Amino acid sequence: MFESVPEHADHVPLPAPPSPYFSGWITLLATLLVAALLGLFTWPLSSSPLLGLDRPEESLERLVSSELDLRAALQHAPTWEVALYALLAGSSDPIEESIVWYEELTETLDAPRAEIYRHILMAEAGRPARASPALASAEWMGAAYGEAPIEADAGRTVIAEIRERLPENWFADTLVARVAARIDDRASQAQAESASAARGASLLRRLRVLGAGQGLLLALGLAGLAAVLTRRAPVAVGAASVPPTWPFGDGYALFIRGVAGLLGVGIAAGALLPEGSALLHLAGVASGIPMLWWTIRYLSVRGRGPAAAFGLRLIADGGSGLVTAICVVIALGIAGDGIITVVAGTLGLHTHWADGFPEEILWDPGWRLVIGTIDGGLWTPVVEEIAFRGVLYATLRRVMRVTPAVLCSAAIFAAAHGYGPVGFTSALWSGILWAAAYERTKSLLPGILAHAVNNLMVTVTYLWLYRAS
Repeated sequence: MFESVPEHADHVPLPAPPSPYFSGWITLLATLLVAALLGLFTWPLSSSPLLGLDRPEESLERLVSSELDLRAALQHAPTWEVALYALLAGSSDPIEESIVWYEELTETLDAPRAEIYRHILMAEAGRPARASPALASAEWMGAAYGEAPIEADAGRTVIAEIRERLPENWFADTLVARVAARIDDRASQAQAESASAARGASLLRRLRVLGAGQGLLLALGLAGLAAVLTRRAPVAVGAASVPPTWPFGDGYALFIRGVAGLLGVGIAAGALLPEGSALLHLAGVASGIPMLWWTIRYLSVRGRGPAAAFGLRLIADGGSGLVTAICVVIALGIAGDGIITVVAGTLGLHTHWADGFPEEILWDPGWRLVIGTIDGGLWTPVVEEIAFRGVLYATLRRVMRVTPAVLCSAAIFAAAHGYGPVGFTSALWSGILWAAAYERTKSLLPGILAHAVNNLMVTVTYLWLYRAS
């Protein structure tokens, strides 16, 4: 639907390419540098993804505790809502899945509290493990799940220790409720169960609001898609030249220089700035500057500005086309991600919880969160759309038809994110949509704005469900 011309006729006559602008030797060096840096970045991915997180123990605790509180609240929800959640979130046993995650965590890192949580999960699954005598959990687990009777005073002492040493979460409340039930302390048991129920009910309300918002976006987008397919809505937005006027060699040289700059800034910042430096949080913003600088400089030499080259200036009646295109692309993105999740679950493909986990949303102080939101929600969509669609995709269109160029650019875009199979497929789908939108509307604006909405939805979801827990 996005192709502006039939597949067999999309090779239109191109203007004679101007002489190459970039030095071939420097382009070769930039290519070798990018290959070396990518090897340096991807080599650690062969180890546990937990090593890529700064606070894996706290992040997993927040994730699992919230999920188990929510699952308990869903037991009182309508059947259709439970079925829908199971379809989209996976129907696997959350406790068994959490045990696997905690086993990996305790084997990879020294995490005493995580070891306690693992014992609680295993006991709840009906297979209690012997806790190390060095852990406080040995006495706690005996009081909660042991067969030997426990005196009321000893049980109340254990409850006090649990409340003092564990944060308020599903693990602590579950353990307290078990101990309290064994000593017939109904007040403590009711308090623990009601605390967990209140957290779960709050999470369920938030999830419903987020779901309603996505449902509205999906409905608007499907209505826009119907209008496009019946030709009742315009889709033209800008007047970018796709394929572009620059030669393939210049486009490749421009893209590879921008990637080299992005990787180089990131490595330099990590090597030169002390750990914890506030400037490190600006490195993500700074890493996109080389791509924009090279692109603007090149286009100015060729006599075109970014607005004209990438269709950033609306044509007549382009506003309505822009709104329609944004709604359609967002809706197709939501629908595609849902289908990917369902298919992956059906095939037994599970995403590692730490794969792409945005822990900074949970733990960064407010000012860093603001910078990160601006970076991910505003700056990154602009940089990535110019790089992967405006430069890379357009350059591939010099030598490829629409479909292979869309797939190739989307695959490179997805691979650059370094996700596992499910995350890669999701990023691939986004790359396909945004490249197709650029081809169809002749403007990067639909892709930029849809990309921004996508990133902001992720931020809002983690911010509201997990940081606010």
